[in-house]
Amino acid sequence: MEDERVEERLRAYHPAAPSPELRERVVLVVLHVRGVLGVRGQLAAAAALLVAALLFHSATERIDRRIAGAPAAMSDADQQALDDLAYQLGDDANARLMARVILLRDRQEARVPPAPEVPQ
Repeated sequence: MEDERVEERLRAYHPAAPSPELRERVVLVVLHVRGVLGVRGQLAAAAALLVAALLFHSATERIDRRIAGAPAAMSDADQQALDDLAYQLGDDANARLMARVILLRDRQEARVPPAPEVPQ
C-alpha cells in the first residue's frame, strides 16, 4: 500500500524536457557556428591545441630537469664521505655522480629493515 503511494508521488515529479523552441534555437546556433568556423576554423583550433600541448610538455620537462638537478642538503659528515669516495673513484664529475649514487643507495638500504628470515 505504501509503495503505491510512493510511486504515485514519484510519477508526479518527472524531469521536464526542453521546449521544442529551445531545442530548435540550440540546433540553429550549432549549425551557424559550424558554418562560420568551417574547416579552416577547425584546423586553427586543432593547431592551437597542438601548440598548447607542446608548450605544457616543454614547461614540465624544464621543471623536471630543475628538480633532478637540485642538490639535496647534506650534513658535513655526508659531504666528507662524498668527497672521500669521489676522490677514490677518480675525482672527476663522473666520480662525484657515482659517489652520490652509492651513498644514496647505502642510505636507502640502511632505512629499509631486512626481511625476516622464514624458517624452512
